[in-house]
Amino acid sequence: MQTSYELHSHGWSSVYHPVPISIGTAPATVAVYAKQRLRWAMDSTRLLLFDNPLVKPGLSRWQRAHYLHTSLSPLLACAQMIFAVGPVLSIVFRSQLSSTASQQAYPLVGLPYLASTLLFIAAYAGTRSTARTVGSALFNSPIYLLAFARVASGYRPRSSGATEKAFQPRMSLLVLPQILLAFVLVLSVVFYAFDTRADRPVFALAWAGIMIVTIVGPLSAISERRAVVERWQAPMRATIVLAVALLSAWTFAH
Repeated sequence: MQTSYELHSHGWSSVYHPVPISIGTAPATVAVYAKQRLRWAMDSTRLLLFDNPLVKPGLSRWQRAHYLHTSLSPLLACAQMIFAVGPVLSIVFRSQLSSTASQQAYPLVGLPYLASTLLFIAAYAGTRSTARTVGSALFNSPIYLLAFARVASGYRPRSSGATEKAFQPRMSLLVLPQILLAFVLVLSVVFYAFDTRADRPVFALAWAGIMIVTIVGPLSAISERRAVVERWQAPMRATIVLAVALLSAWTFAH
C-alpha cells in the first residue's frame, strides 16, 4: 500500500486489471494469514499516524478518502469488537451493559447497526461473501488491536515485504485471542443455560449465537483436516442455532 500511496501522491493513476497477475500467493494457513494481517494493519496505522492522507499533497479527493478509509479500518474494527463482545460479557459476568440503559435497550441500537453493516457488505462484496467478510472482521479484530499497540509503543518489525510462503505453520500465538474469544462465546451459552435470574438477557444469548456461527468459518482453518472441518460447519452452525433457539424459547416460556 505504501508504494501505491507514494505513486498516487506523485500524480500516477490506477487502472483495473481483470486478469490475475499471480496465483498461489495467498496464505495457506490461518497462522500465516494472521501474521500477514498484522503486518498490513501496522502499515495502515503508521500511515494514519505519521503520513496522514488528509494532509498528503498530490492526492485527489477520492484517493484521499480511499487511503483514509484503509488506514482507519483497523481502529474501527477494534471499536466494533468492543461493541460486539459487550452482550456476551454481560452473560458471563452477570452485569449490565450500561448503568444508564436497560438490557433490552441495547438491541435497539445493536440490531440496526448489525443489519446496516450486513447490507453495506452485501452491496459491496456480494451476498455470498457477506458471512465470510463479517467472520474475517471478527477474527481480525484482536490482531488489529495488537497492531495499534505495537505502533503506539514504537515497535519496528525485523523484516518487511511479503509474508514468508516457504514454511507455513498452522498455529501461532496470534491465533490464541481468537480461540479464547470462541471459548468465551461457548461459555456464555453454557452460563445462560444455568442462569436462574428472571431478567436473563435473552438478546445477549442470541447475539452470542450469531457470533459463534460467524467465527466458526475462520477458526476451521486451524485444523489440519480442513476439508473434514468445513464439511461439518453446516451441522455445527445448525446445532448452535437450535441450542440458542431452545434456550430462548425456554426463557420466554418461564
